[in-house]
Amino acid sequence: MICFEIWINGERVCVAGAEDMRSIHASLISTKSIKGAVFMAGVDTVNADAKRQIAKWIDRELDVNDEIKLKIIESESPDNPESVNSFGKKDKNSETNHFHCSFCGLNEEEAGHIVVGFQANICCNCFNLIKDSFNEKA
Repeated sequence: MICFEIWINGERVCVAGAEDMRSIHASLISTKSIKGAVFMAGVDTVNADAKRQIAKWIDRELDVNDEIKLKIIESESPDNPESVNSFGKKDKNSETNHFHCSFCGLNEEEAGHIVVGFQANICCNCFNLIKDSFNEKA
């Protein structure tokens, strides 16, 4: 399967990938409110129960002059993700919906508040990052 091999400052951090992935992504976000940048890598999957999930391998703050190397590789054994979150679906053992931010993977309890959309959900932290990014362009 296609995976990302991720290196930060010359150190191999992880191999991110999943057999049932719909997409694999890496994001580097920097705004005036962040000293350096935030780097995230994960995959969007659909499991056998047709539940949409996002698996996250890394969510790390970076400093100025940090170096990221992202290599596309074939691997049958990616590393285990740091977290796997389902979003927009009902938990089988619960009567309540458990939503997660589509950008960072935090759940409602961790994020405090999540705006739920048809195709994606966003927490206050990610919304503020995006808002700051738009304000920088203005």
